[in-house]
Amino acid sequence: MDLRNYYLYIIKDHVAHYFYLREQMIFQLFKEFYESRGKEKEMIRKQIWYITEAIPTLQIHRELVQHLQYRKDFFVKDGQYMIQNKRGSAQLFIQERKLSIQASGSLDSEMILMDILKNLDVYFIAIDLENERYGWIKPIKERHYS
Repeated sequence: MDLRNYYLYIIKDHVAHYFYLREQMIFQLFKEFYESRGKEKEMIRKQIWYITEAIPTLQIHRELVQHLQYRKDFFVKDGQYMIQNKRGSAQLFIQERKLSIQASGSLDSEMILMDILKNLDVYFIAIDLENERYGWIKPIKERHYS
């Protein structure tokens, strides 16, 4: 089974609105970060720190448990949130400034996790570096100025 890896970052509101429909630029920044070393990596890390927010760990925990606690295929173990069944699996890891999702098999499990994260009032961008895929997990509403 192919393993899919996603990194999810909360992008600050003003940055998310500015880069609406220009997500490739955000993706490129993260790609360069993961490919760089030394001083260049440190400079990019500061840029990422500036455009991202800390992960609201407790809020995410509450949302996941509230929505998934009655599923027989949902587990929480060692800070990992897992959906595992015969069709596939997904594991979510919470870190200070990003979420990581590792998934295999059917797309169902990772979509369930991402659908729950849509409930949060933040702008998550999901990045799959290996396959160069990226996008907001919830559409950004365009601002209309009058």
